[in-house]
Amino acid sequence: MAAERPRTSGYASGPMSPRVLITSPPRGRRGTESDERVRWISPPAPERASSSFVRVGSILSAVPPAAGSPQCVAVSAAGHRFVGTKTAIYSSSEEGFMSLLAGSAHEGGCADGVGALARFGSIFDMVIRADGSLVVADGDNHSLRLISHEGAVSTFAGNPRQKGFQDGPADRARFNLPCGIAQDHRCNILYVADRGNNRIRMVTAAGVVSTLAGNGQPGLADGHGAVARFDGPKGIAVDNAGNVM
Repeated sequence: MAAERPRTSGYASGPMSPRVLITSPPRGRRGTESDERVRWISPPAPERASSSFVRVGSILSAVPPAAGSPQCVAVSAAGHRFVGTKTAIYSSSEEGFMSLLAGSAHEGGCADGVGALARFGSIFDMVIRADGSLVVADGDNHSLRLISHEGAVSTFAGNPRQKGFQDGPADRARFNLPCGIAQDHRCNILYVADRGNNRIRMVTAAGVVSTLAGNGQPGLADGHGAVARFDGPKGIAVDNAGNVM
């Protein structure tokens, strides 16, 4: 697969509720937990621009029943779709046919490997990098996992066997239940909602982790850097101007 830039203009998600992916051109894809389907939502027609009505189209892809509820969705510039359940990542064709890319629908855990040999603890969110690979927020393994085009899984940053807080190079960095993940429009910088650490973390393309905001203390406070406080941040998004939300 040739390198391709994701066409997402924003990705709003929350691990305790259905996810919404915003694409460019604008089309919404919503992962619903009640009927275990991913659905296409078209924007309002021009003549209805002032109204709030949208058209819900046909189901794009059905996650195999045994796989569980969809947790997150990502779409590449070429239209390749990826759906994450709790412990597996599936790839979907334009026609909606899905195949396992990595992980297991029946067994969680922690293991690097190719395809069905890999294991995830709890997939909360994912993004597509500029080269077409995926980065997954594996919350229960307290790490970011990297998935290649062929489904080879490796640990991108953090230590799956040791939660905590530490900035630094990928192998030394520590997370505590990373949930939401987003990236800037150039697909260079990742932003992570590190729920257990009450912080927003920033990760370079080389996997170097730093803290963008928050000081570890739960609460609500606006301010710069460590002055700000969060209370278990779950979802995160970045707009085209680079603002992190």
